[in-house]
Amino acid sequence: MYSEIKLLHIICVISTLTLFSIRVIWKFFFPHLLQQRWVKILPHTIDTILFISGIALVVLLQQYPFVHDWITVKFFAVLVYIICGALVLKYAKTLQVV
Repeated sequence: MYSEIKLLHIICVISTLTLFSIRVIWKFFFPHLLQQRWVKILPHTIDTILFISGIALVVLLQQYPFVHDWITVKFFAVLVYIICGALVLKYAKTLQVV
């Protein structure tokens, strides 16, 4: 079970970072593409699966944030990702802001 959840988690990490990069490029060069329905739904779906699989791994490994350093770093990395996503995709209007 661990191997499957870990693989799912890694696939979601790669998918969410790739899709985030694509959305940033679209934000500045092809903003009309961001209005597609799947572009608004898919990132939330992937991030939800990523979050759930991360929690499952934490529980399976019994390694918890603020107890084990590596999971604490991942926890803060998620917060940085969320803040960067909000800043770039919601508030940045031009390339000059970035």
